[in-house]
Amino acid sequence: MELPSSLFTTQSLFSFGGAVIAAALVPNVIATVATLPPRTLRLISLIVAMVLAFGMAYLAANADWTKWLVAFFNGLLIYLSALGANETLSRGLGGAPTPPPQPTLAETAMGGGVEKRKFFSSWF
Repeated sequence: MELPSSLFTTQSLFSFGGAVIAAALVPNVIATVATLPPRTLRLISLIVAMVLAFGMAYLAANADWTKWLVAFFNGLLIYLSALGANETLSRGLGGAPTPPPQPTLAETAMGGGVEKRKFFSSWF
């Protein structure tokens, strides 16, 4: 069995599944570096989805005006799918919201700890 040489290729990124993964991962990775409000994370996801959708339309062979209209709606579909995936993953596998972790004894003794953001946290 031959191992893949890359995780993402242009072909996989410009598929529906690849675009949804990118639109969900980019805001969450940025949120691990910077503290951003959920509204900003949703906007970043929308921008990524639209860029990918219009990039796919640009690379399409025909120059018909309808491809740009379809690209707009594809971008919205990619965004909503990424939003749904993020909200599902932020709730855990059971679907119910996960309770916040209890502080450790050391955190309690030090006056509480800084609450660490989960990778897939709700954008709402």
